[in-house]
Amino acid sequence: MKSSTFIQYQGKSFPLAWLYAPSPQAFFFALRTTAAAMLALGIAFWMELDSPGWACQTVWLVSLLTRGESISKARWRIIGTLTGALGAFFLSAIVPQQAWLMFPLMAGWLGLCSAMAVYFSHFRAYSWVLAGYTCTIITFGAAPNCDQYFDFAIARGSYVIIGILCEMALACIFSFNWDTKSHHSMCDTLSGILTKTTGTIKDLLQGRASVVATTQELMVQIKEMEGKSKFMGIETVGINPHLDDRARDVIAKTALVLSQLVDLSTRLQIYKEHHVPLPVFNKIVSKTLPVLDQLPEVFQDTTLIPSRLSKLDQLRNFCRRAATKLIQQNINNRAPTDDTSLNPGRGIVGEGALCLALERTLDKLEHAISSYVATLYPERGDHFRFRLPDWHDGREGFSHGMRAVLAVLISAFFFEITAWPQGFILVTFTGVGVALNSASGDPLQDQKGVMNFLKGATAAWIAAFFLVMVLLPSTKVFEGVIITLGGLMFIGGLARYCPPISGAAAIYEFFLPIMIGLQNHHLMNEIQFYNNTNAILFGAILAVLTFASLPFKPLDKQKRICHATCLALRKLSKPSNRISPLNWVWRSLDRVILMVRQESRNENHYAPITISNLLMAQTVGLNIIRLETLLEAEDSDLPPRVTRAIKTLLRYFAARPSVNNATIQAGYLALMSLDRAIRESNDLATELELIYALTDIRLILHLMLKYGDFLNEGTLVDPQSQRFDSKYAPPKSLKL
Repeated sequence: MKSSTFIQYQGKSFPLAWLYAPSPQAFFFALRTTAAAMLALGIAFWMELDSPGWACQTVWLVSLLTRGESISKARWRIIGTLTGALGAFFLSAIVPQQAWLMFPLMAGWLGLCSAMAVYFSHFRAYSWVLAGYTCTIITFGAAPNCDQYFDFAIARGSYVIIGILCEMALACIFSFNWDTKSHHSMCDTLSGILTKTTGTIKDLLQGRASVVATTQELMVQIKEMEGKSKFMGIETVGINPHLDDRARDVIAKTALVLSQLVDLSTRLQIYKEHHVPLPVFNKIVSKTLPVLDQLPEVFQDTTLIPSRLSKLDQLRNFCRRAATKLIQQNINNRAPTDDTSLNPGRGIVGEGALCLALERTLDKLEHAISSYVATLYPERGDHFRFRLPDWHDGREGFSHGMRAVLAVLISAFFFEITAWPQGFILVTFTGVGVALNSASGDPLQDQKGVMNFLKGATAAWIAAFFLVMVLLPSTKVFEGVIITLGGLMFIGGLARYCPPISGAAAIYEFFLPIMIGLQNHHLMNEIQFYNNTNAILFGAILAVLTFASLPFKPLDKQKRICHATCLALRKLSKPSNRISPLNWVWRSLDRVILMVRQESRNENHYAPITISNLLMAQTVGLNIIRLETLLEAEDSDLPPRVTRAIKTLLRYFAARPSVNNATIQAGYLALMSLDRAIRESNDLATELELIYALTDIRLILHLMLKYGDFLNEGTLVDPQSQRFDSKYAPPKSLKL
């Protein structure tokens, strides 16, 4: 066994260290949750509910490693349970006593809920799958006694409420000062991301090769922090109810810094390919590096923040002045206009484009740090709201839905032809197994999750066998149940803190209270145990086989992401589809992270090239948005011919194919219009707008010529290629 599957303990690796040498956090988590589960079980016994084990199970389902996660999951579990109960009432009412109307309808309901889970994140997705399998549990559980649907649904809701209340009560006893701790943890995580982002900017300016890998790593960290911010917001509601919104604001602005970093990196690569000397830009870099070196100090001593932000502002102004001065010198020296080679050393802009790109990067970094200050020192009465849009793969939702439909119909068909008395249990837990593994947002993780479902169910069967056959028959009092069942659940709680087996441990806790069949007035006999647990295990096996019949294919996912990116770029260029830079960057980030996951797990050897192409498309989209913003600005004084040229370029790019000779010709004509307008301009503000537009169109045109196949059809282009695609060569002569 590899050492990576062990928990690190005092610098050494031990097999099963999670069991005999747990961390204090793991020990108190297992102790707290076991106590809450036994309390819920005792209350359910006292209320004489028919299946008290469900209350015990609910405690383990909503008890997570942080309070914010537990509270969020509990809230969405209640919503999912109520939705599933209403679905059960509806289905049982419209098709009473009609099995082969009920089974397809139930398969459709579970498929719909599994598909909808893809369009939501975190416990909102869990709520959808819970609504699906709760409907299955209530409908098939009450099917032998159809007049007891209402009683069964009320009992199911009672288990959930009892389990949630007990878990929260024990959590309040074991937890203290967690709002302050969560606030400190939030600020520490954000400061760490900002420090690493600052270091990445410095590495890029120094020409280090590790920038790409660090940027991808930062993107993953940003996405993870965005998910955690929702739970931290629940924990810090006593300090400020909108701290999670503030944290997401910092995250979003850091994502904008990274997107601008990719833009600057692309421009630097173009200058490097053409061997253009950069004396002015290098001088600016020499002034920038010391400021970036000192910037992380603000996270240790917040009194330095105003002075460091002032230095960033001075650097930005210096970059802007240097670019303007360079361009004015080129105009005075009668620099030639751009030619079809797009050599950045030719034309009036020169290295001024890099100065302006660096100015934009420092501007985004300054805004991110300013937002961090608002998170660090929240104000009373703050009503700030901030949401981030997610990108979801509709085809993936369809696949999840089809898996659920197929699983229910196969198990129902098996039940029909065998007339197995435990057939309802088989159908129920087949649906549970497929639905539970449809909410992670990561298809490969779902495939691994269904294997954890089978492993956890098998481990629960072994533990339940030991309880039913040996321990429980020897005790007649509740205290004995606490000692025997509680001990085995405590072990499962320790396993939840061990990452390699945490998924299987969660399923173990899910099934163990159900398999032992605890009731008030009698114990489960051996025959009943074998029949019920074998049906549950067979359901888990059918769930695994269903996932195997419709496996996840990384290459198909890659193609869908690329096509979705091309379509989004075309829509972005249409006047009727304006979105903010932040929305565009965040949706692009979702797509990039999906490919980063494939690369990190060695699922797809095309992943690195795909990531480069997606980042290129993100850069193109960001520059298109800047052009659109410039056109729509109320105080813009662009010459009419420049406005027409830019609109023509965007109109051609919005068509399909996006990159063709007409689009490229429109791009060159826009460059020529901007060049002439800059030379004729006498207003500094207008001249600066024109310069920004010219540098953006130059970059768009360069990327169109190099990545035309990707922008048109989603075909991957090698980023190491330094030549333009001959298919997209512009005409030899252009006239304005």
